[in-house]
Amino acid sequence: MSETFDPFSRPVAMAVRFILWLAWEVLVLTVPWYVGWPIWRVVSLGRFPGIAIGDQEQAGTLETVLVWGTGLLVIGAVAWALSGAPGGT
Repeated sequence: MSETFDPFSRPVAMAVRFILWLAWEVLVLTVPWYVGWPIWRVVSLGRFPGIAIGDQEQAGTLETVLVWGTGLLVIGAVAWALSGAPGGT
C-alpha cells in the first residue's frame, strides 16, 4: 500500500520540508537581524555592528549573536505586550 502512495507523498514531504526551511530562514534568522541591527546602530552611535545591514553572512560570531539576540528579544517583547499576557499592556 505504501508503494502506491510513495510517488505522491514524496513531493508533498519535500514541499513541507522546503516551507519549514524557508520559515526558519526568514522568521528566525533574517527578521531578528533586521530588527536588532538598527537598535545596535542607534545605541552605539553608529559604531556597532561594523558591517552593513545586508551583510549578515560577513558578521563575526559575537556580532551575529548580539544583533540577532537583541532582535529576537525585541520581537518577543512586542509579541508579549500585544498578547495581553500578564505583565503586558
